[in-house]
Amino acid sequence: EAESGDEESLRQLEAARLADATDLKAKRQLELAERAHERELRLQNMLRDVPSYTSAADDASEAACRGLEFIFQLSKNSQKFADFGGDMMQTFYDVGAVAPE
Repeated sequence: EAESGDEESLRQLEAARLADATDLKAKRQLELAERAHERELRLQNMLRDVPSYTSAADDASEAACRGLEFIFQLSKNSQKFADFGGDMMQTFYDVGAVAPE
């Protein structure tokens, strides 16, 4: 019977550990969702400054250059760079790796 009590104690401890792990996972998922939402709001705010052009780009290269110029102008703002600098740098790297010019 002593073993039965020990086994029951172990089952209770394991159940408590699993409950704690489940709670921790839920808390982390909520924190990540909140951070993603905050980032999305900052991104939407930043994109309000998108320039408008009076004419369409003549070709894909011109359109890409316009986009890169926009990103470059955003990067001059220290707060925007603090929020999205990694994304900006990655964009320049990725375009540079495949662009013919």
